Amino acid sequence: YVSGPSGVAKYDSDASLLWHDPSAGGMIALQPNGGCFTTIAEGQPLKDIVTAGYDDLGNYWRTSYDGPDGWHDVPVGIDTDIEGNVYVTGYTKREESSYKRERLVTLKYSPIGTLVWVAIRDGERVMNQDVGGIALSPDYSVYVAGETGARAILFKYNQVSCDQDILPQMNLPLKGTLTKTVENVFSRSEEHT
Repeated sequence: YVSGPSGVAKYDSDASLLWHDPSAGGMIALQPNGGCFTTIAEGQPLKDIVTAGYDDLGNYWRTSYDGPDGWHDVPVGIDTDIEGNVYVTGYTKREESSYKRERLVTLKYSPIGTLVWVAIRDGERVMNQDVGGIALSPDYSVYVAGETGARAILFKYNQVSCDQDILPQMNLPLKGTLTKTVENVFSRSEEHT
């Protein structure tokens, strides 16, 4: 599977194109039993988080999320669990002349595209794609990275509901530290369950 500005496509082992959907693209996560999920920000003038799920034959579902303020909604990370659920994290942003607010949003969709839960955190700004995102741990907890000022923040969500723990704030230089931070949290996750 390949996903990008020209859409999402599936190729066989000989690099022959099996199918292509030019209407989607963006970030990609593979489904455990074949197929893939993609997510991208789409819309004019205001963007929504658009998520799609594809099976091996290219059949798909597609859904969009328009945040509570009806302004810009942008994904920055996507992941899937062994049951085929998809998790998307990003931010919902509202701008007015003297007011700017970004809120971290995490969405869980079922394998067929039904929205299962939405978690919104006020006040935290999501890290950009180069530094942050989303990851699932071996115990199926959902970890989402964000930042406030110069502090990295890591949220842990229960995959069944959006119950969350805010893990200890870490004063870290943001660039290049998330992987080590997530590894450290996973290695001591029993302390936070």
